[in-house]
Amino acid sequence: MGKNREMRKISLLLGSCLLLLAFWVAPAQADSYAEMSGNYRRESPMSFGLDIGYGAIHFPDFEFAPGVTNSSANHAIHLDFEWLPIQSLGKFGIGIGTAAILGTSAQISTGTYRVTLVPIKSFVSYRLDFVDRQIVVPFAKVGAGVTWAYQDQRATQMFRSVEFSGGLEINLSAIDTEAAKVLDREIGINSTYLTLQYGRSQSVGSQNQIDLSHEEYMAGLRFEM
Repeated sequence: MGKNREMRKISLLLGSCLLLLAFWVAPAQADSYAEMSGNYRRESPMSFGLDIGYGAIHFPDFEFAPGVTNSSANHAIHLDFEWLPIQSLGKFGIGIGTAAILGTSAQISTGTYRVTLVPIKSFVSYRLDFVDRQIVVPFAKVGAGVTWAYQDQRATQMFRSVEFSGGLEINLSAIDTEAAKVLDREIGINSTYLTLQYGRSQSVGSQNQIDLSHEEYMAGLRFEM
């Protein structure tokens, strides 16, 4: 009787180990088969987009002091976040964004005039993205923005604007599919894009507000996850 009980315990233990091994190996084999057969599908759902970009920006009509403008270009680092609720007929997005604008100063004989700009914008977007792993994706955005300007010895000023932009996205994940699979599995990033974009900000509202209207050329990276 004792030997039978020991044999049953050993059999139960071996059976449990084999069952766990089957659950462990089967998904890996299925993934391997899917990749070998060319039927690999992205595992994680895609609902959001994150854009990080750099732009050369110039404010030709902004006065740092009465009669003082800056003719040189400034630098801007952009960060946009989007929700992608519709992805059936292209991609429709709803987003918010901000930027760190650097180098906003003008120097004259009486001193250097500086300003700190804090922009916030909201926008809707549309991308002509119709097939899986489409390499080139045109897109357009339209929205509204508010920028606060902080200057020494001057009250905080506000600039209201309407925002337009458009450009192209180059799907890096379609070019290097193996790296795309790793990013999708390990981090949940479905696609990575190189972005090239032109943007315009136009003043709206009161004529007494400061004028930060400008054009901008941008380049950066987009992650969809």
